[in-house]
Amino acid sequence: RFVAMEEEEAFLELCEEDLLVGFPSTTCPNDYDCDGTSGKHSIHVIKGSVQYWHYNLNGDKDAGWGCGYRTLMSIISWLKMQGLVSSDVPTLKELQQILVEANEKPKSFLGSTDWIGTIEAGRILQLKFNTTYRIIPLSSGREAHSMEFLEALKVHFETIGSPIMCGGTRDHMSRAILGVKIGDTIDASRVLIMDPHKVKQKNDCGKKVGSFQERFAATVEEGWINWYSLSSFQDSSYYNILCPIPDGKLSHEMELMPEASSRSPPCIIVLESGFENG
Repeated sequence: RFVAMEEEEAFLELCEEDLLVGFPSTTCPNDYDCDGTSGKHSIHVIKGSVQYWHYNLNGDKDAGWGCGYRTLMSIISWLKMQGLVSSDVPTLKELQQILVEANEKPKSFLGSTDWIGTIEAGRILQLKFNTTYRIIPLSSGREAHSMEFLEALKVHFETIGSPIMCGGTRDHMSRAILGVKIGDTIDASRVLIMDPHKVKQKNDCGKKVGSFQERFAATVEEGWINWYSLSSFQDSSYYNILCPIPDGKLSHEMELMPEASSRSPPCIIVLESGFENG
């Protein structure tokens, strides 16, 4: 299960049990049968909390090119909320600056609308956040339609627990993978996607629409955070699946953690207008 927290408590690492939110609606018999599948299945998700970073937060106008940065920001927020880094989530320009200072991008890259992919995101994690990574390459989205791929995701979430970044060629829209549901068949299996392409409109600033639970439910209903079938991976696209691996401390601690069934439920924190500078 996923727990959402109120905006004013968004940087707390503890989840409030009374703010439990199901997927995708409260009318379903349980949180994980709401995606149209049934039968025996297992769920494997991120450990801890993550912030939902998407287009146009912090006053940046990055709709159309900033999805890779936003997915990376969510990963960095996870590192921070697990106590693995102390720095705040960088701005778009600060992320670009890291690559320029490492001589991996020209000076003209700074302040540009050039996008980044999984390789650039991985290098930023290595350079500034004490985090290495491994890439699961898929020569076609069809390769995601396999138990081997699902098992690879399962192993990552159970041993490391960090959000995963997905990037493609023809399917060039970056997004985060927060979990995997392994069913009896490939068709019954799902991946939990957090999509950064949600656009915060200018007139949203300071606007309150219903309770936090209602706004979060709307985000799920609109598909920005939800379970998707493996057919969402396009057959005609090549994919890199970036699995962040924090160095040292985390790897050791994860070996000592109790089984997933006894852990506290992870959190998804939705950044809304008026709060994105937190």
